[in-house]
Amino acid sequence: MSITGLMQMIEKGTYPPVLLLYGKEVYLRDHYAHRIRSTATTQMPELNCSEFTELPYSIETIREAVQTIPFLDDRRVVILRSCQLFATEQADFSKKLADLIPQIPKTTLLLILEGELNGKSVPKSALFTAITEHGHTYELTHPSAADMVAWTNREFARLDKKIRVSDIEYLLSICPDDLLTLRNEIDKIAAFADENQVISREHIDAMVIKTPSANAFLMVEQALGGNIAQAVSQFRTLLRLGEEPVGLFSLFGTQLLTLLKIRLCYDAGQNSASIASTLKKPEWTVRKNLSLAKRYSASRLLSVLESYNQAYLGIMSGKTDGALAFELFLASAF
Repeated sequence: MSITGLMQMIEKGTYPPVLLLYGKEVYLRDHYAHRIRSTATTQMPELNCSEFTELPYSIETIREAVQTIPFLDDRRVVILRSCQLFATEQADFSKKLADLIPQIPKTTLLLILEGELNGKSVPKSALFTAITEHGHTYELTHPSAADMVAWTNREFARLDKKIRVSDIEYLLSICPDDLLTLRNEIDKIAAFADENQVISREHIDAMVIKTPSANAFLMVEQALGGNIAQAVSQFRTLLRLGEEPVGLFSLFGTQLLTLLKIRLCYDAGQNSASIASTLKKPEWTVRKNLSLAKRYSASRLLSVLESYNQAYLGIMSGKTDGALAFELFLASAF
């Protein structure tokens, strides 16, 4: 079912016997789980909620929990969190849980919280089938680019701060894209800004440690701009901070390939919104890369990539030291 349906269910406070929340975005999963628990058990929540984190637990322990009568309330909640119920090694327990689900009384909500569910067999499993027959499943995926901007703006507003959309996009381009990490970074930035009501890029740069991919973009930007010495200096700084040369070199190549793809789309007449849709990337990322990709023709970028591939093969074969190969590549390719 859709997230809109989940939100409407929470607002009404009416729940089926079983719910499954799963997906890559753990922050959203736990956010909705907290709201479900808060609305499903309004009286004596400490007595009317049982949580089981990871197995092993016997099926009898779970059976006892779901069949316990709520205390001074209409419903109790039983939570199974990160128990890997759809993993092959849990097949026996999951089959028994599937058999238990039809027996869950109307006074109990069984809330199952999992991460990503990989494998084509999952929707066909006995447990997944039982959940869909007696309740609902919700996959919590990463929000769209527009939703990420809106959410970030709301989080700063929650802390009585204002921020320009361009600075939100900058923050999203250098920060890990999971919401839990992003929220922690927002809290840090707001605290650092102190009495300043408007968040500036200087506040962001002072508090946020750039992701490796953001650092790779910076090095590519410096190299394509002819600032080879700055790119080498950035590379050496990252090495001192503990980054591996092969990893940095790989990210550099990924960034070059992204620029080539964007340049080819641009040459085909696509605008930034169309390119973002084609490459499945946020539009602000495309806009930032497009301004860089325009500095070189597609043939020039392809030539740089070919030089990169030769240098990368030298590193992987052990013929060339990683740090030295990177610096030689920058000096020769640009």
